[in-house]
Amino acid sequence: MSVAALMDSSALALPTDASIKDEPYKAELRAEAVQRPQVGYAQDNYQRGVYGGTAILFADLLGNRQLLAGLAINGRVEEAQVALNYTNYSNRLNFSTGFNQSPFYLFTGYSTDQVGTGQYYQRQSLMRYIVRTANYNAIYPINRFTRFEFGAAFTNIDRSAMYLSQGVDYRSGYSTGFYVDSVRGLGSLNFLNPVAAFVSDNALQSYTGPIYGHRYRVEVAPWVGVRDTKGFVNVLADLRRYDAIAFSFLTLATRFYADISQGPGENLIQKYIGVPQYIRGYDRENYLSANCGASNANNCNALMQLVGSHTLVMNAELRFPLIRRFELGVLPVSLPPLDGLLFYDAGVAWSSGQTLSAAKPDVYDFNKQRFLLRSYGYGMRLNLFNFAIIRLDYAIPLDSYNHQGYWWWSIGQSF
Repeated sequence: MSVAALMDSSALALPTDASIKDEPYKAELRAEAVQRPQVGYAQDNYQRGVYGGTAILFADLLGNRQLLAGLAINGRVEEAQVALNYTNYSNRLNFSTGFNQSPFYLFTGYSTDQVGTGQYYQRQSLMRYIVRTANYNAIYPINRFTRFEFGAAFTNIDRSAMYLSQGVDYRSGYSTGFYVDSVRGLGSLNFLNPVAAFVSDNALQSYTGPIYGHRYRVEVAPWVGVRDTKGFVNVLADLRRYDAIAFSFLTLATRFYADISQGPGENLIQKYIGVPQYIRGYDRENYLSANCGASNANNCNALMQLVGSHTLVMNAELRFPLIRRFELGVLPVSLPPLDGLLFYDAGVAWSSGQTLSAAKPDVYDFNKQRFLLRSYGYGMRLNLFNFAIIRLDYAIPLDSYNHQGYWWWSIGQSF
């Protein structure tokens, strides 16, 4: 039916301006996205079994107001991950407030007892932190790429010591799983956390990570102790560049990362750099057992070198595409994008009172000295249909016991 025909019909006439009223916009939060719920059971070294969780995002019609509620459990109820956050984007000064709980584990000690020829009984101690935070954060954008961030939080850290053990046969290279011997409470830490940061990000993304531009973040966060808790100041600098040698085909990515805590309580929350996001080739399993020979097993505390209140990390990657689009014949199916890379990592973790050096000293004591740990290798990044990015790296640690390289896989985009 045409507009002219509608205008000629009194029963179907177009509405007049008088029948339309202006009403103020009322924001109503409704469920907009739901993370697929999951529940299951899996046995692991730490004897956790049942796991599961989900998250729901509520938002108004314009997306200016958002409420995120999430819950995940991995074995123990007290170690549940909880998130409840409200964010408001309706004004130039954006803000968010909420409550979060997350568990963390840090390695704190190691010892061995010989029980046979080439056979040892290893004991490890872990510090378990359950971090609960109530926070308020504000973001003030200067332009599309640059912004200031500031806010404050109250943080409660529930501390427990966890003691684990396993048997290792250095001759065969086999070991048992880890067993939890005991968990002992160590009290809580309480902090007030004001924070201020300057952020700039104009990076262009490819299928698996940035390929051009930069990302900077400089942050200062005093941790003011409450109730006899010692305080400290944390300074973070994360500087990343992505230089296109041949745009979209060859990219040199570099990063300088420093995360330093200074003050009387700096060792209350230590940092660990043996993860793929920092330096590859020095994970807990390989660096602790496979890279320690039987001859020096009793004094091989190599993993302690990855822990400290100060961290410094430098990374370089040469990134290039391996598969951009590969269709399977006449079928409407194509393989996901696959990128390759060559990398070089260097990093060190230390605390106040320890001396630093670029190379390993001739007479080395990790309690008093630390040096730059290095690794190199190659890897691949697979974009799994935009659901996840699979990272596969072959890392050769230059400063391990036997320089043995190995494969390492994880999930997440390149830095």
